[in-house]
Amino acid sequence: MRWLRRHVVYAVPAMAAALWLLSAGATPATADPPSFGDSMAPNPPADPPPPTPSNVIHDSGPPTGADSFKAVEGDGGGGGGNFGNPGGASSGPNIAIPGLLPDNQQQGPSVSPDEIIVVLPGTMNRSAGTAFAADHNATVVDYFRLPGLNAHVFLLSLKDAAQFGQRFKNMTQDPRPVWVQPNPAFATTPSRKLSSTDPKPSIGLQYALAQVHIEPVLDVTTGGGVPVAIVDSGVAVSHEALADANISVLDVIAKPNAPTTTATPEVHGTAIASIIVGHGQLQGIAPDVALLAIRAFKETDPKSGAARSSAFHLSKGISAAIDHGARVINLSLTGPQDRLVAHTVEQALMAKIAVIAAAGNAGPGAPPAYPAAQAGVIAVTATDDDDRLYRHANRGPYVTLAAPGVDILVAKPPKGYDYLSGTSMATAFVSGLSALMISRADDLTPVRLRKLLEASATDLGKPARDPEFGAGRIDASVAFSHLAAN
Repeated sequence: MRWLRRHVVYAVPAMAAALWLLSAGATPATADPPSFGDSMAPNPPADPPPPTPSNVIHDSGPPTGADSFKAVEGDGGGGGGNFGNPGGASSGPNIAIPGLLPDNQQQGPSVSPDEIIVVLPGTMNRSAGTAFAADHNATVVDYFRLPGLNAHVFLLSLKDAAQFGQRFKNMTQDPRPVWVQPNPAFATTPSRKLSSTDPKPSIGLQYALAQVHIEPVLDVTTGGGVPVAIVDSGVAVSHEALADANISVLDVIAKPNAPTTTATPEVHGTAIASIIVGHGQLQGIAPDVALLAIRAFKETDPKSGAARSSAFHLSKGISAAIDHGARVINLSLTGPQDRLVAHTVEQALMAKIAVIAAAGNAGPGAPPAYPAAQAGVIAVTATDDDDRLYRHANRGPYVTLAAPGVDILVAKPPKGYDYLSGTSMATAFVSGLSALMISRADDLTPVRLRKLLEASATDLGKPARDPEFGAGRIDASVAFSHLAAN
């Protein structure tokens, strides 16, 4: 792959890495792209007991190749996929959640004043949720199952929202649920570059690809056969930059159980997808991965790409990614510390899935953003073409890595292009690089992946790790050198 050499002259370190990659005799992965399964299946007790043999597959790791997205059969959708030994994946520098959130954990603002999440033990029949709702003058809006925690998750709507406080209290005092909680909001909030005209796509405009030294890596692997999931707003799969990509879509808001090839075209999800699997003049960082675009967010502002979801639908989307065998889950979103989301992310980590999330765009004084700040998650901040920190980026000890995220050329529905900025964009670059590394080392665990990314990052800001840049800005060529050496 020689396209970028027409536009960029690399520095000596990048060339040295390229020589190593080519001299190693490595060849691109040849496995056929996987196809997604046709069903979704069950996934959390609060403070869960150890997984039992009935819901854990003891294996050396997730399946790969053509069977990568084989779904777990079951009712309702969400969850599943507990491959391998579920130990150690949650260790790391991010902020731990003691007990994965106690009952008195403060929640963010609810998406709707009449919605309540109720988690029932998996030992009960699913019909127990309907009975519970009826007993508390509520109706079941949506449902998914989390077999990793052996639990049913119900989204209920109260028939009398004015009585929310009392009804919520009554539900928490009912002995049947594992726990009851509000349904807090999560959001995607990129910033849009102000310009008089939309950009015309060209590889020369994509400084990020040159900055992270991706070309020598793409000469070796383009990520074919690695299953990657994005949980986001809708993706315009017919956009010219995505039409040749291997994309399946799943809409957990609309509630179908099977992946399809059509989706609601929305700005943020389309942008994230194009950064990872863009083709043609908008080159993705991992163009041949098998992308599962899970729509769990509804667009609220087409100009900025802002979209909104809830703890319930975000968790349902992450759970679906686990079910379908994802090796990487991209979460270009932020929200409060939430019990259900924390449990679902923990299930992904236990399944040896790399969870990569945006550190947030709320500014230097903002509190930690979740799920990025959860232990085990790779939290990504954004830098510009001069390796300066994005001025709206969150800061904190939970920040793991930096990646280009300012004025990033992206696909924009229905047929255009735009520049977007934010830690959301940066997260997609780290997810793509992670998939490329997994394509060359199928047994790469999330813990080892993070260590390699940190060790190979270009140190920025204060020496060593710092709360602004984390370990530094990713460097693909150096990361692959470290991968070969370790």
